[in-house]
Amino acid sequence: MNEPHRIRLRGPWEVAAIECTSESTLPNPSRMTIPCAWRDGGWVGFRGRALHSRAFGKPTRLDANEHIYLVIEPATGIGVARLNGQVLGELLADSTIESDVTGLLKLRNLLEIEIAADHDGGGVTGEVSLEIRRMTASEN
Repeated sequence: MNEPHRIRLRGPWEVAAIECTSESTLPNPSRMTIPCAWRDGGWVGFRGRALHSRAFGKPTRLDANEHIYLVIEPATGIGVARLNGQVLGELLADSTIESDVTGLLKLRNLLEIEIAADHDGGGVTGEVSLEIRRMTASEN
């Protein structure tokens, strides 16, 4: 396999608090550029669960030997990632999700990452990207 072409999904992401586990009120929905801890996005003191969502288009001009992988580097907190409503995997503080999403992509897509953390350093703090990988005949 050759070196993949990487498309970083940095921002803007819509971030909405779902549940607050501290004594403070839920922060207003906002936009953050990922990777970003909640406190760096203006949610100082927030502890709880939040939904991070971002729409993106399907890469074009792919040939039959190219596959699209969604790569989500470790987040701060635990959670789940969904693409167009389908669960891709669980996020843990020490694991990266790499999922071949070639067959799941539509012209327009919605990526959702739900994260729960007990401190305001939580959030999608790792890179999120699409990788276009050229596969060899034996990998297809």
